[in-house]
Amino acid sequence: MPKIIEGAREKILVNAKRRLFEKGYQHLSLREVARESGIATGTIYNYFANKDCLITNIMLEDWGKAANKMEKKVKNAATVKEGVFGICEAIDGFYNLYASIWRQPS
Repeated sequence: MPKIIEGAREKILVNAKRRLFEKGYQHLSLREVARESGIATGTIYNYFANKDCLITNIMLEDWGKAANKMEKKVKNAATVKEGVFGICEAIDGFYNLYASIWRQPS
């Protein structure tokens, strides 16, 4: 059974997200992420099956934040139009966060 290092998953996510936005998808190196996280490269695979799985988890965290914004906007909306506008704002914010990453060749 692999050894689970406390806080490693969070460190990996933080460092990978920073590197993803600095270097882009193609140049995101799990080796560099591991080094910055203070773990062995192989340890990343205890938490994420591969680079795409890691990036998916990064994006899911941000999508969760966008979903929370949508929920708050809808709850506080005085009209349906205002609620729908709030949903669109949250989706647009999520899209804008990742637009440059999605445009890069994989």
